[in-house]
Amino acid sequence: GEGPSVSSPSLAGEEATVAKQLQSETGALAALARTAVLARSVAEAAEARRGAEQAAALALADAMSRQGRELGALAGKEASVAREAAERLCVEGAAVTEQL
Repeated sequence: GEGPSVSSPSLAGEEATVAKQLQSETGALAALARTAVLARSVAEAAEARRGAEQAAALALADAMSRQGRELGALAGKEASVAREAAERLCVEGAAVTEQL
């Protein structure tokens, strides 16, 4: 009769210990799961930021190319205006030389 009554308290103690271990393991697993979710969201945010940075860099490169083309066209116009002015000066210079 005394056997079960002696083992009963120790059994209850073991169950309590196991329950505490399970609780702490469950807590650790929950923490790991939270960390994994956080890590995934950080990775997704980094990927989105990379995508945004890439899009911004492409837009900047496009704007630079466009400005370069516009500048080239402007330089071409200025060159033709300068050429016309030079030709006009040559003609006027020749006319003055003839008059002298």
